[in-house]
Amino acid sequence: MASSSNIMLAIHEKKTNSVDLFKPLRQYIAHIYSEREAVDNEDDLESIQQMRREIEKDIDSLESRRDLLQRYFKSLCVIEPRFPISNEKDQIDTISFTWFDAFKNNKKCSQHSIHFEKACVVFNLGAIYSQLGLNLDRSNANGIKQSCSFFQASAGAFAFLKESLSMKASSSNTTSSTTMDISSECANMLEKLMLAQAQECFYEKVVLDQKPPPLCGKIARQVSLYYEEAHASLTLPPLNQYIDRGWVVHIMLKAAQFHAEACYRVAMDLHEKENIGEEIARLKVAASSLASAKKAAKGVVPSLLDVVSKLETNINSNLERAMKENDRVYLMKIPSVTLLGPLPAASLVKPTNMAEILDASKEKMFTRL
Repeated sequence: MASSSNIMLAIHEKKTNSVDLFKPLRQYIAHIYSEREAVDNEDDLESIQQMRREIEKDIDSLESRRDLLQRYFKSLCVIEPRFPISNEKDQIDTISFTWFDAFKNNKKCSQHSIHFEKACVVFNLGAIYSQLGLNLDRSNANGIKQSCSFFQASAGAFAFLKESLSMKASSSNTTSSTTMDISSECANMLEKLMLAQAQECFYEKVVLDQKPPPLCGKIARQVSLYYEEAHASLTLPPLNQYIDRGWVVHIMLKAAQFHAEACYRVAMDLHEKENIGEEIARLKVAASSLASAKKAAKGVVPSLLDVVSKLETNINSNLERAMKENDRVYLMKIPSVTLLGPLPAASLVKPTNMAEILDASKEKMFTRL
């Protein structure tokens, strides 16, 4: 049984206030180089200012938004070594970037730091990729493939944020902490969540293609492992009091759902091999996992609960049938849960290499400075 389309999560973009880049950067060029150099670079200055204006407002097309964020990030990479934006003496201290927390809209942070600006832009890039993945129709193979690709790109953006930007954004601010959404802990959680959803797309594809139960089971188990990693991050500081409870129970229930899916598919294979004892044990584990998760998942969206309930019905039906067959025909001993080996898992996804996509080495802006 494949998951119903769109029972996944997407991330909202961070909001920002307007910033004047043109005047402070032009003044710096005139002061450090010459007025002539300032005039010669006005086109590039206007270009970067126009991109920042577009960042500050909504754009209807998600694809256009993605392309804008990538272009702007590359421009920031070009600016970084040429313009020392900082609140330190003899640096450009008139540029202050203000961004609001994506999960706590009433919280914001302002910094005289291009590292902070870059981190927030990459967060929004990950958010846009998640929205692109969510918005596709996954009822057909092409939609599933595209959605999977977008979720992997989203995971790549959050991995890039975690590995290359979060620490710099935090260390560049000496007066207060940055918003939690761009922290390495939050970026790590979002990376795992996006990988879970990308892997879930693969599961939908193999079920659609009616692949053998063992393969479906391996892919489902990896889905659950990614969700379990994301959920584990949400139960520990500093995220345990940060993310909305609706997200936490959604991810928890998803982890249980796909653990049960893996047990269910493995049990199908065991039934074909007439290993009824272990089939019953696996189905009992699946039924217990779902029952416990449903009790703890108050407030989860009804559509997800419907999917889980249908899976639970199928599991209980197969369990009842297997137990009757065992009582009448096989008379096999049912192994203890503690004696069952771990379910095999197979990861078919990975974060997209965002360093390649965001490489600014070929950018021509300010090349004469």
